[in-house]
Amino acid sequence: MKTVFYKDDYSTLSISQLMPCLIQKYKGTAHSSEHYRKIQDISLILVSEKLKQHKNLTMLVDSSEASSITLEDIEYHRNKVVPAFYKRGLRNIAYIPPLKKISRIIFDEVFCDLQIDNLFIQQFNSTIDAEKWLKSQLKDNIKYN
Repeated sequence: MKTVFYKDDYSTLSISQLMPCLIQKYKGTAHSSEHYRKIQDISLILVSEKLKQHKNLTMLVDSSEASSITLEDIEYHRNKVVPAFYKRGLRNIAYIPPLKKISRIIFDEVFCDLQIDNLFIQQFNSTIDAEKWLKSQLKDNIKYN
């Protein structure tokens, strides 16, 4: 079960009801860099708000149905968005790359060699595996379904 906070033809941003997790789901291509950045800005706001309620908020980025993004957006995500998530308190990100090989290569650039102390990013092939890992990363003793 999820609560959807934003949805358009490219992205859905939701919060899982089963564990404290922001879910970013992408399909196709963003309309423009401005559109892509708007979605990231909304995600940053959600992370800030939800971390007040759940100190161990995690993130699942499902790009399995996404197409490529521009090199400019890759640099923006690597240099601005991910550090901003970390600064707000996010520590665990599970990432499902695109299924298409060329898109996978481009999306891998977002997280490739990204080094931020105490930020853990893992790549998975399925939502089930990603969710299992995120649940294992939760620091408190709260039980989740």
